[in-house]
Amino acid sequence: MIQWSCPSCEIVVPMEEADFPVRCSCGYDSAKPEKISLAARAFSFTKAAIQHVVRGSPTADQAEIDHRMGICRRCEFFTGSTCLKCGCLVNSRRFLNKLAWADQECPIGRWEEEPRFLPDWDGQPVDLTMIFPKETSAAWIETRGGHVVDFLRENGLRAVVALVGSNTRDEIAKVIRLTRPGILINRAFLVDVGVIEQLAGDFPETTFVSVNHSSHAYTQTSNNWIRQQNRTIQLAQDQENVIFGHVDERDIFTRLGLQRCLWFPNVVTIPESSPGEVDLDDPLVSLVGRWHIVKNQLQQMMSIKLAGVRGLMVVKNNEREAQSFAESIGLEMEFHGWTTWSEWNRLISERIAIGLQASFSESFNYIALEHLFHGRPVVGSSAVRYLPASWKADPDSPDDIARVLRMHLDNYEEHSQEAREVAERVRRTNNDAILETLQRIHNRRRL
Repeated sequence: MIQWSCPSCEIVVPMEEADFPVRCSCGYDSAKPEKISLAARAFSFTKAAIQHVVRGSPTADQAEIDHRMGICRRCEFFTGSTCLKCGCLVNSRRFLNKLAWADQECPIGRWEEEPRFLPDWDGQPVDLTMIFPKETSAAWIETRGGHVVDFLRENGLRAVVALVGSNTRDEIAKVIRLTRPGILINRAFLVDVGVIEQLAGDFPETTFVSVNHSSHAYTQTSNNWIRQQNRTIQLAQDQENVIFGHVDERDIFTRLGLQRCLWFPNVVTIPESSPGEVDLDDPLVSLVGRWHIVKNQLQQMMSIKLAGVRGLMVVKNNEREAQSFAESIGLEMEFHGWTTWSEWNRLISERIAIGLQASFSESFNYIALEHLFHGRPVVGSSAVRYLPASWKADPDSPDDIARVLRMHLDNYEEHSQEAREVAERVRRTNNDAILETLQRIHNRRRL
């Protein structure tokens, strides 16, 4: 059931999709869009072209063209090559194409109003829709959205990322009406649990999975996360199409006897890898992550100094404080800006010898895994559970972190090979498990 609004008289009527096309009491016929004359279309296109030239002919990138094209394909005013509302040429090319003119707008505002979908979506119902805010960084959408969708599509599932302008009930309902997903993924509590409860009642055919990607300990750093998690768990006990998902393979919530609280594994993507030679006489050790107490940067920086090696740090915030601390202890530390996934993996393969990830708490550590795929051993802690036991240091002891670091350097060739084996085992386990989890949700929906 959707709320259909007549473009002519603006009356709102509840409708089923099977009811279309419809004829409104005011005379509007959805099967026969109002056309403008050929002369009016020519005038409108000429006006748009002149405006475009006067404004410096700004061009849209291909992603924006694809976004606009997808909306036009679903529009009743689209003929396949032109718009019946403004008369402009609308196609996938870059020349004489309104879609490619960055300064132009849809005559009825749909380009701006509709969510953006990635990768290119054909307008058909999907098995799974993932929600991200539009302002999310391109690198984050690529690794946490695009790679996941690619993997699911490769395994026969229709999946799409929806970039939304807000997390309101109306905005998310719009995404659901458009994509008609069997499963909607609410990452990191982007959408409030109160809104999820309303949507679950509005769309009983969709299963809503709110996923907490943080560790149990790190969740405690945010009162909002605690509230969202608590209320989602409670809602999942009562609402059959609501699931609380978490990324901790120990699956504590299920063992506590809670219903519809599932391990929702992170998808693991294999980066391209052509590792360069490592200079073991002057090795470079990486330390990567947001600046936070659970990431334990200060003690790991001390351990690099104790081991007598150089460090490279990629930190998402507080770089100045990190630099100041490195200078205060005489640590030779290079700082590198947050970058794209492909550039980051190139940096590991070309320059890094060992990764440091001796943190206090983790849900699932992607950074360590990316090092392992390139054959770079990692110094972890008990929080990075997939690492071999001997690779886990006491995170509260710079001496112990330095000890494991030196152990890697002394056994580098053997540990490099073991790193690749561990990475492949984790990839296989996680990716098989997420497909199994999605199948369980699908089977439950069928019942």
